[in-house]
Amino acid sequence: KMYPHVVPAVLRATRRRAQVSAALRQLNADVICLQEVDCPLEDLGLGENEFESCFAQRPGGRSDRCVIAWRRDRLEMGPGRHRVMLFDEHPPPKAFECDPAHYESGNVGLAG
Repeated sequence: KMYPHVVPAVLRATRRRAQVSAALRQLNADVICLQEVDCPLEDLGLGENEFESCFAQRPGGRSDRCVIAWRRDRLEMGPGRHRVMLFDEHPPPKAFECDPAHYESGNVGLAG
């Protein structure tokens, strides 16, 4: 078990998604940045009618992704669109000399 001291019910995806959805509704933000998203945005209350989004899928067959969502009635994507960054393509500075196998993580990012 990854989290042996946590009650299993707390870790259920349906519970976590409901909590995230409630928090996002309460925040009422114009721009939302999320990581480790592994479900449709509608499950988090970010429906297509209200929000537009872009995402960066994690490599290696992983199901999660980073997402930037924004209210379509207040903002729009600029002409440059967005860029996906795969951090494994950018090794750490030499000051952090290490075996590449130690820094490869499959982490991704988005820039708009």
